[in-house]
Amino acid sequence: MFCIVITSTYIGNLTAKLSERKQTKPFYSIEELVHLSDWKWGLVGGSLMQTRISQSTDEGAKRFWEKLIIFNRTDHGVLNGSKSYHINRVRKEQYAFLVHDAKHIALNDKKGCFEFIEVNFPSLSSVITLNKDSYLTNDLMRAMHHLSTSGMLQNIEDEYYKDARPFIYRFDVIKKTTIGIEDLKGLVIILGVGVGIALIVLIVEFGYSVLKQKKCEYSCN
Repeated sequence: MFCIVITSTYIGNLTAKLSERKQTKPFYSIEELVHLSDWKWGLVGGSLMQTRISQSTDEGAKRFWEKLIIFNRTDHGVLNGSKSYHINRVRKEQYAFLVHDAKHIALNDKKGCFEFIEVNFPSLSSVITLNKDSYLTNDLMRAMHHLSTSGMLQNIEDEYYKDARPFIYRFDVIKKTTIGIEDLKGLVIILGVGVGIALIVLIVEFGYSVLKQKKCEYSCN
């Protein structure tokens, strides 16, 4: 009975595991995205993100930009200046939207159809220069010191210059799970152990019944 219960439990768990529908992302990085022939992508034209991606020395980013330029020859929407335009395309087709900061879109996403992919770019640097011996030098140093100690510079960095920025794309791909030999190995082992124990129990019971019968015959004689 114990073996039957264990075997039934295992079969039930295995069936549930193999029949569940698993969602998987069609890509996990910008490097994977650029190799997907059935996907398009875009970004807000004239934005800081366009400047970053077009001037990036990262190989994945360069390939992203090169293919985006090719898309733009026949589909000018990939560099549309409206975020809403790109978001609508994300909802309707296999389209990725590279956005500088996706958290606001995520907060306003009531349908829950977006997922994020982290993409790393080198940090941007901003420089303020003055003429040599400028009378504004001391004022600028005091102002920068105040911005630094008050945490405002850190807030600006967190808001606009983070290294990690995500894609947004539609998340509705279903992964089909197939049954392999490895999945059935445990079931075969459990069944084998169960059958073995059952045979041992039957042999012991048979031997016991034979001995009991012989003992009874001996007593009667």
